[in-house]
Amino acid sequence: MQFSLTLGILPLTLLFFHEASIISLVANAVAVPWVGFLVIPLCMLGTISLFINASLGHLFLFLAAKAISLIWHVLEYLAALPIASIMQPIYNIWILILSMSGMLILLAPYRSYWRLLGLAALAPLFFYIPERPNTNEVWFTLLDVGQGLASVVRTQHHLLIYDTGPKFFDAADAGATTVLPFLQNFGAKKIDMLVVSHADADHSGGAKSILTHLPVEKLITSAPDFFTPYPAQNCIAGEHWEWDGIKFTFLHPGNKSGFDGNDASCVLQIAAHDNKILLTGDIEQTAEEFILKNPKNPLNTTILVVPHHGSNSSSSMPFIKATHPEYALFATGYLNRFHFPSFKVIRRYQENNAHTLNTSETGAITFKFSAQVPLSQPELYRQVNKHYWNNY
Repeated sequence: MQFSLTLGILPLTLLFFHEASIISLVANAVAVPWVGFLVIPLCMLGTISLFINASLGHLFLFLAAKAISLIWHVLEYLAALPIASIMQPIYNIWILILSMSGMLILLAPYRSYWRLLGLAALAPLFFYIPERPNTNEVWFTLLDVGQGLASVVRTQHHLLIYDTGPKFFDAADAGATTVLPFLQNFGAKKIDMLVVSHADADHSGGAKSILTHLPVEKLITSAPDFFTPYPAQNCIAGEHWEWDGIKFTFLHPGNKSGFDGNDASCVLQIAAHDNKILLTGDIEQTAEEFILKNPKNPLNTTILVVPHHGSNSSSSMPFIKATHPEYALFATGYLNRFHFPSFKVIRRYQENNAHTLNTSETGAITFKFSAQVPLSQPELYRQVNKHYWNNY
């Protein structure tokens, strides 16, 4: 019965959690008898005995607590095994329907040759390859992580994360609640580069969860000491590379620029010919002026993630005119305590003919474009995935 239940709900488990336990049968085979024949009787005896003899009741409840503690250690050991679970998202509704049908056929009392049909229906669950960018194409998503910044850049064979969102408290951060689930949606197995612009908690808070759960080939940041013991390198202006026809270049900070804090944020430019994305972290006007003084920096851009969430301490008019973005994206939290973005900043961008979008209003924002194809309209999560509680 337990085996049938585990298989039967497997598609739904993968749909909601993107992973399923492999060792649940073993765990239940140990835990169910232990709890059913030992823990529950001890709890019942303890509860009844409290009305007769308090000391005896306390003894039974103490033994029940110790029994729970023992089985808990066993379950924690099983959960920590490398083979404890498999990661496998369900990419679309058709895979869900096929996998549910396949499970029903496998579990039905048919002859064996009917079960081959069930196995065939399950094949897309494990062998479907999700859509990905073509050569010379880049997919960029600015995630909605509340008051913070996290974005994902995909090329045909590579994956880059720029900032990881905030840490909410010790047990939760945007890396675990938003970034990793987003990566699981398209079956990411590794991250080629993780760029953390600077050490502020709203940009670096989710990094530990990401580093723990997925292999990261390269970690680049303006604050490498912050990530000890993980090996990290400084971002240095002028460093560049190319993935699948897409060019990546750090524009800031310089090797000996002397900046720290917000103004030391790694500034990354991503170029597919004339279409460019500029990721600016939390730089303020001092760093903007420094970047503008460098004649080697071609700042004109198509998509600008606005510096410092739209703070009035950033986005000076000379910087806006030099970048001249077609889209200015604000990464902010709804009704955040900093009152970002500043109305003055929004007006500056709009006066320069930029389309302004805010993650607190639209949810995640995705652009897909290439060197050959003009920039298409952005995909706004709350428009594509409407719910009854959204006021549209």
